[in-house]
Amino acid sequence: MHSWQSEIKRLIVILVVASMLGLLLDRLLLACLLALLCYAAFNIMQLRRLHRWLSQDPDSRSADPPESIGLWGDIFAGIYRLQNQERKASVYLANIIDKAQESSAALEIAVVMINKQNNLDWWNLASEKMLGLTYPQDRNQAVTNLIRNPAFAEYFQNENYAETLNMEAPGKLNRVLEFQIALFGEHERLMIVRDITQLQRLERMRKDFVGNVSHELATPITVIKGYLEAIMDNMEGLDSKWRKPIQQMHQQSLRMENIVRDLLLLSSLETKTLPKHPKRINVAALISEIEHDTRQMFQDKSHQIEIDCEEQAEITG
Repeated sequence: MHSWQSEIKRLIVILVVASMLGLLLDRLLLACLLALLCYAAFNIMQLRRLHRWLSQDPDSRSADPPESIGLWGDIFAGIYRLQNQERKASVYLANIIDKAQESSAALEIAVVMINKQNNLDWWNLASEKMLGLTYPQDRNQAVTNLIRNPAFAEYFQNENYAETLNMEAPGKLNRVLEFQIALFGEHERLMIVRDITQLQRLERMRKDFVGNVSHELATPITVIKGYLEAIMDNMEGLDSKWRKPIQQMHQQSLRMENIVRDLLLLSSLETKTLPKHPKRINVAALISEIEHDTRQMFQDKSHQIEIDCEEQAEITG
């Protein structure tokens, strides 16, 4: 690689040779001036060649740079090397993008990239099926114009993406989509959409199952508990060996009744909205009830339960 020192030495040699010729011809100043003009002309010619080469279209630009000597040869070679590195980096990034797009096309979830102008930049095949997007007509279109839903517009503009948004699919009945958005880059967005119709259907089936089973169990447990209470009211006529089993059966029926009551309460909370005016709950009474149930469950064990709670302690719920 040539350096600036070599180029300066070259200029000095040119001036020395020109000076010697000028002294021989008794034209020292003219010889030095002509030498400098020739050196300047050479540099101007190299600048012109560089400008013409760089002004060409990069795709149609010739593979080899202009040939030259000295410092200009290093400049041409350095620019050519940087261009090759840039081309390789561009090809590598293009391959990564192609692979990412190919892999996302196989996903069943919709992936949409939104630029900082809130316009659609790219999306995968699942997005067209779920959201009805069309390529290339919808490219660079505002996402809120294509997904026309007030809930989505509010979710998109508020930028509070800690929670997901569930709403019906655009133009499709009985299909529920889950939207999740993440910010990245220069205020760009990555939107992921999932079809949760089946999940919601299974969740409703679970809630219905819990509610129905709870109601179906309530009646036979009440009957069993009633007969056991009637038997316990006439314990004097029973053999002593049956008294403890009857008492345990009654305790377990109470436990089952509490479980069914809890299941009914859970079903009610899942299917109904919470009351707007919550009630005051006595914590001591609640803990006392839990203690009573616990003692019934573990009465054959030597557990010791201690409660430290103020009698007037209350919570709102």
